[in-house]
Order: sequence, then structure tokens, then C-alpha cells
Amino acid sequence: EGFVNGVAFAGGKGENYPLVIGSHSFIPGFEEQVCGMTTGETKDLNVTFPENYGAADLAGKAVVFTVTVKEVKAKVLPALDDELAKDVNMDGVDTLEDLKKSVSEKIAEAKKQANENEALDALINALVDNAEVDIPEVMIEQEAKDMISEQDQRMQQQGFSLTQYMQMTGMKMEDLVEQMKGDAERRVRVRLVLEAVVKAENIVATEEDIEAEFDKLASMYKMEKAEVKKYLDAETLSYDVKMQKALDF
Repeated sequence: EGFVNGVAFAGGKGENYPLVIGSHSFIPGFEEQVCGMTTGETKDLNVTFPENYGAADLAGKAVVFTVTVKEVKAKVLPALDDELAKDVNMDGVDTLEDLKKSVSEKIAEAKKQANENEALDALINALVDNAEVDIPEVMIEQEAKDMISEQDQRMQQQGFSLTQYMQMTGMKMEDLVEQMKGDAERRVRVRLVLEAVVKAENIVATEEDIEAEFDKLASMYKMEKAEVKKYLDAETLSYDVKMQKALDF
């Protein structure tokens, strides 16, 4: 928890946060003072926020972070042998050579997928760059806010929050929205262009398409199909199917 002149400041508290030494995710000087601490140890870290820090009330200020180490972990690599291959517990993998072959195939598949994604991105960029799209500013701002909300959900799954992130980086909500606007505009443009393709090519989502998508989601999330349908309506899924068909086209 962070304190300025003995007073805790908003967004300066975090619990059970997995800090990776070398990630430099906090302000300068923080990690260096954490190094050497042991499990259960509490220590006051004296650091100074940069002069150009985004939060004016903290810029250039000397602060004290009271830190308690809950757990210390280190990466330990096992021996590269047949025992490791067995421990991986993969179908058809019993020896180190089997494991190497499996990993090699996965790398090749990943590179193939990466190449396909790169080609698709290039195609979408060409489509979008050549399209005349008039996008209201409010639509771009809303898309940026949606993207920030998605980021917040991902951070919460890791035990962190958007508020803490903004405090640590010195950014405000309007700064985040401004930062996201470029990607947000592209997402909106892509969506509008694909919608135009759907319309021009009379692309439809059949009942069979939608049911197949429900089946795929049920398998992916290991849920009953009826349960998936409670959380996702057919109309939304129909839109997604048509967008994917437009991409495939």
C-alpha cells in the first residue's frame, strides 16, 4: 500500500499481486528494493514518482510503499529426458524424441497459422484503407471504452484492477480512451466494411450455421449446449457467423 506523507493515496493498494522481477511494471526503484526480501517479510520501500508522471498529484512526489511478500517463486527447469516426456502426459508421447516431434509439429502449425493471420491482416488492411467510411466520433469513443472494459476484465482475472493500473502508470480514463482510439477506429472500420460485404454478397447465417456454432462453443467451454444458449442469444451468434463468413469470402 502506498503512502504520501503518511496518508494512503487512491489506487495505491494491491493484494496478492504476482510481481515478476525484471518486468518493470511498477515505478523505478520499486523492484530493486523488493529483491532480497523473503516470504512473510514486510518492508517499507522509498521511491519517487517521475516528474512527468501522468497523475499531477503524485508527479515528483516521494512515496512509501509498505510491501509484504506472501510467496517467493523461481523457475526450475527439469532435465530434458524420457522422464520429462512421460510427465507431460500427452497422447502418443512416451520418449523425448516423441516429445520433440510433437513440439516441432506444434511450432510448424503455429507458424502456419501466424502466416495465415498475417495474410488476412494484410487483406483486411487493404480493404479498410480503400473503403470510404464515415464514422461518428462517438462510435469510436464507445469502441475505445468497450476495449478498455475488456482490458479491465482481463486484469481482474490476474488479481489487478484498471484503477490500480491507472494509478501506477499515471494515466486517467480520458488518456486511456485517447490511447485506444487508433485501434478502436480500425475495429469499427473493419466491422463496417465486413457488414458491407455481408450485404453486397447476400451472406446469411443459416439455422444449421448457428447450431454448429453453439456446438463449438459448448465443446470449447465444456458446457451443455442449452447452458450456452442461456448466455448467448441466437441473434448475436448470427451476426458473428455472418462476419466470419464475410472474412472467409
